[in-house]
Amino acid sequence: MENISKLSALLKELAENLATVQLPNGNGKANGKIKPITREFEETKPLFASPKFTAAFPLPVVHRFQQAGNRYYFTLGEDSVQFYPSVTSIINNTHPTSYGIKKLIGDKGLDGFYQYMQEKADYGTLLHILITEYLASGNNKEERTFNFDTIEEKLLAFAEENNTKYPTEWVWNLKKDTAALIQFCIDYEVDPLLVETVVTCQNDGKPYAGAIDLLAEVTIEEKGFWGEVYKSGEKKGEPKETKRQVRKIALIDFKSGKSGFFPEHATQLHMYARALKESVGVEPQVLLNVAPKDWTTAPSYDVKDQTQTVNPDKIEHIVKLFYLDWNAPKDVIVIDGKLNGINLSENVRTVSAEEYILNKFKRAQNETQSNLF
Repeated sequence: MENISKLSALLKELAENLATVQLPNGNGKANGKIKPITREFEETKPLFASPKFTAAFPLPVVHRFQQAGNRYYFTLGEDSVQFYPSVTSIINNTHPTSYGIKKLIGDKGLDGFYQYMQEKADYGTLLHILITEYLASGNNKEERTFNFDTIEEKLLAFAEENNTKYPTEWVWNLKKDTAALIQFCIDYEVDPLLVETVVTCQNDGKPYAGAIDLLAEVTIEEKGFWGEVYKSGEKKGEPKETKRQVRKIALIDFKSGKSGFFPEHATQLHMYARALKESVGVEPQVLLNVAPKDWTTAPSYDVKDQTQTVNPDKIEHIVKLFYLDWNAPKDVIVIDGKLNGINLSENVRTVSAEEYILNKFKRAQNETQSNLF
């Protein structure tokens, strides 16, 4: 276990040195990660984590591995690697393609569709970062601040790091959508516990992993019978249903689209909740989808309570279906070292993904130890 701990620490250092891009704020200081840039693998880190929460509930150490355009999560064991498909991969490969997606492919072509989806993903990533910046700026809604004037600067930095350009209307759209989600955080008195955090689930031998958007304490209005009775009329003395404000632990998944919420959104939340309970030890009391509205006068948003919307058997079935065709990372072709003469066999070779990752960790460990002397 000591070796694994050392390797994890080394990977953490590698991730910090090689795989982190930060957004400058209005004062020129970094205030949050945009997007990890990775050659092969990296340790996942929460975009935000409450120190009090993580002191009570340690987070799993999870890494990402990139191979042939595919992304895999993995954890380290004693001289072994456990791979996990992502929640989004499972859902995307087990749910039918919607009419809207088919129409987009027809209108834009396959390459245009992929570019469009990447832009949507980038927009959602940046929106998450902006709302995280707001949540992390203070301990409560009275203390928190947010500078909308820095959004254009952050967007330009994001585009530069990704070597691309985004539509000019994104600045206005991000301002509107950020304002809407801030209004949600104010109304629900959101106190963040975890933001953009990867959790894992073993799921009876068919494991998966995924990144939750937000785990937070929120104020929820609920109906019930809290001891109040009718004071007059035919129901005098009978229990009276009333409303009250209660604090609950909520798992929240933000959506940037304006087309409403779909069944797969609920499935995604329930898979995250199961993984959160297993790998962190916390069971959320309420599951919420939240999305900004296309408001015109005052910031507004849509919320859907998904807590009771998914039969647990559904998750079991779709994961089993996904695993019928899923392949863990394949062998890796390694090309390295200095060529001497005409024999390339020492420079080009094939190893298993598990062996490749373990060798990388061990090599990093040896290099670090040699630098100490």
